[in-house]
Amino acid sequence: MRKYVVSISVVSIFLSLVGLGINLTTPELRGEEPLRLIVSYEMEHFKNYLKPTFLGEIYTHKPPLYNWAIILSSKLFGWSEITIRFLSFLFTALTTALVIIFSYKEFKDLPVSFLSGAIYITFLDIIAYYGWIGEMDSMFTFFVFLLFILVIYGFKKKNNYLLFLAGFYTGFIFLFKGFNAFPFFVLTYVASVVFFNRYKIEVLFTFLISFIFSFIIPLLWFFSLEHFKDYFTDLSGEVVNRVEYNFDFLKFIEHVVTYPIINFKQLFITSAFVLLAFVFYRKRLLKDINFNVLLLIFIVLLNYIPYILLAGGSHMYKVHGRHIMPLFPLLAVIFSYFLYKINYTKIFHIFLVLTVFLSFIRIPYGTEVLAELGKPSRKEIAEKIAKLTNYSKNVSCHKDCKKEKSVCFYYSVLTGSITLSPNVNKNWKYLITCSEKREHQLIDDFKGKFGKIYLYKKGEDLSKSSPEVFQ
Repeated sequence: MRKYVVSISVVSIFLSLVGLGINLTTPELRGEEPLRLIVSYEMEHFKNYLKPTFLGEIYTHKPPLYNWAIILSSKLFGWSEITIRFLSFLFTALTTALVIIFSYKEFKDLPVSFLSGAIYITFLDIIAYYGWIGEMDSMFTFFVFLLFILVIYGFKKKNNYLLFLAGFYTGFIFLFKGFNAFPFFVLTYVASVVFFNRYKIEVLFTFLISFIFSFIIPLLWFFSLEHFKDYFTDLSGEVVNRVEYNFDFLKFIEHVVTYPIINFKQLFITSAFVLLAFVFYRKRLLKDINFNVLLLIFIVLLNYIPYILLAGGSHMYKVHGRHIMPLFPLLAVIFSYFLYKINYTKIFHIFLVLTVFLSFIRIPYGTEVLAELGKPSRKEIAEKIAKLTNYSKNVSCHKDCKKEKSVCFYYSVLTGSITLSPNVNKNWKYLITCSEKREHQLIDDFKGKFGKIYLYKKGEDLSKSSPEVFQ
């Protein structure tokens, strides 16, 4: 049984990585991928690595660390879909490996360890989306998981230097998503104090020093910026605005009820089998629970509290399921421990079979289903625009093309240029926009996925004098 579980887990991990690797180049850029790429592309073009910009205008919603990683990736792959997706794929693989190593350190049990890795990489949110899509969440998850490990072993080994390092390292994680990094450190520290019963002045003193260390990197970055207040306001605003609906009782209740359901779906299929296991084998699962598992459960619960209690705000300030992704590695280890305790049951064997099946169908899913997501082709639209402008390097891109911004990125890469906002490049010759600009000459329009994309030439609208141009 032990070798069987290890073998099945290895096969599942391998098939999952193959399936995720299929989507490194297809479909075309989607979601927020072009935003991350444009910001990184401009950062590299202008050699301004501390101040992110989008279409030439300051971009204050995220610090620059993820963009630095994209720029490093571009040195290997150039500027394309794989530039950004390789990072998600790489850190999904690294997190899976780290989950296996951490699980083995905790339980000294190979089947549980490899099963933990297989569970992590087959969580629905990972294998279907975040394991390949060019977002920072997979990378962020890896680094926060390392933070958890530093704090856990800092307390287990009573090593204050590890805790000081964890504090300083939290400041490094800040450069991914801003102030979201601090609760992970603080709540994990508090969970460890409570769990290990370390109510001592020296522990509080260690925390204060560690917490001070956590601000070193953020402050160095903030004070290197010209628009310090803008960045600070927007980054802190992401935290403040997520309590917007907490004052709306119905919205708050709706979030408390629906958010765990969203999380259950994110963790499917494992979440379903853990639920079944507790329904039918509760006594067996709760008997002689390992000390390390109880610690991990407590850390997860304490870190989950802010997300279940914050009802979120509108639009970009909504609390999404992906915000708890840093807890996934710990959950994978916890789920593996409990499921392996019932390895003699049909439920466990069905779970193993379905895990391999899910990993296997990821390959045709990535090839057939996800490949259709890039249509209509924004890359083809960018190529048509390049021909119409004779590959002009003086093309501006309007920010109203929020959902079609990949056209701007593809055009920039195709022509080796930068498509700045008309607010920045006031002497533009051609304009890519997603709304009508009748004061300029319409060259052509294209059907995008979310609406029309227009190409204008600076000047008067010819429709006023020559209607034939539109026929």
